[in-house]
Amino acid sequence: MVPLGRNIAVHSILQYAQYHMSCCCCATAPKKLAGASGHPVSASCAAGTEIEDRVDRVVRHAAIELDATAEQQDKLRSIAKAAVKDLLPMREKARGARDRAKGLLTQPSIDRAAIEAFRVEQMALADAASKRFAQALGEASEVLTPEQRQKIQDHLEWRRSHWHGWRRG
Repeated sequence: MVPLGRNIAVHSILQYAQYHMSCCCCATAPKKLAGASGHPVSASCAAGTEIEDRVDRVVRHAAIELDATAEQQDKLRSIAKAAVKDLLPMREKARGARDRAKGLLTQPSIDRAAIEAFRVEQMALADAASKRFAQALGEASEVLTPEQRQKIQDHLEWRRSHWHGWRRG
């Protein structure tokens, strides 16, 4: 099994979509805002047009690897943009939720009922994001031919076989 393009891997569609859609559920972080470590926060959590530009770029690169037609590219781009548009509002909810969680856990007396209600609320948010993500993956899969989907699967298997876990250094 031969890996697809070294610089622009097909698996980036799935990994990008998963990472950025999950990022939509994280706090809003401007491109150059310093994080807790003092280092700039990744542009991956950028908002609005920056995310759309990234979606365009990923679809374009994956299309090259998959030999996708212009029509397929357009469909994939619209599917991805629609999913990101639906998921972006969840990011703000998650940001507020983190502040709320801090408040629940740092108040003088712990309210277990409020913590449980918070958990239920967050699970519903995660479920909604997961459903929308699965819908987008299904729609994108329908756009691709069986051969193109097999290319992605072969590449993902190749990547998994070369994964050696987290490394430091």
